[in-house]
Amino acid sequence: MILKRCLTCGEGFKIYPYSLRHGWGKFCTGRCYGISKKGKRISRKTEFKKKQAPWNKGKKYSQISGEKHWNWKGGITPVIIQIRRCFEYKTWSKSVFQRDDWTCKFCGKRSGNGKRVLLHADHYPKTFSKIIEANKIRSFEGALSCKELWNIEKGRTLCAECHDEWTGKFMTENWGNQFFKDDK
Repeated sequence: MILKRCLTCGEGFKIYPYSLRHGWGKFCTGRCYGISKKGKRISRKTEFKKKQAPWNKGKKYSQISGEKHWNWKGGITPVIIQIRRCFEYKTWSKSVFQRDDWTCKFCGKRSGNGKRVLLHADHYPKTFSKIIEANKIRSFEGALSCKELWNIEKGRTLCAECHDEWTGKFMTENWGNQFFKDDK
């Protein structure tokens, strides 16, 4: 074995001669090797340059977008998803939260003091799906014209736990225990 001195910390360490032939044996530990590489460039070609956007940012890959994509289903997004993603729905939710002072109506939880509470805007007394069904909404335009769907007075703020609990009770009351039975 040969005695060598570490290039980073200067400590002595032993190394086998064949390791020197492969270009190893400059550092006593992996930690010292890491320290020696800190702040140094790996490669000018492969590194990401600061303040420079990637060449493909914001560009669509036209060969597989829209109708050419393997998962294309004719441009049909279900109406319920369109409604929940639209600006009007988000505005309705925010209005309900503001009216209720960002506080759950059941348990009184609210965000603050380092705690985050996930809040849901819930349609009440009629559920979202019941409003869609009762007003026979089949299109996004039909949803936008439905006054009952966007009425702030028909909404309430619930935390995620209370919303899940209420949804379970609602399903049991309206459809029985068919969702919770074991398939035997």
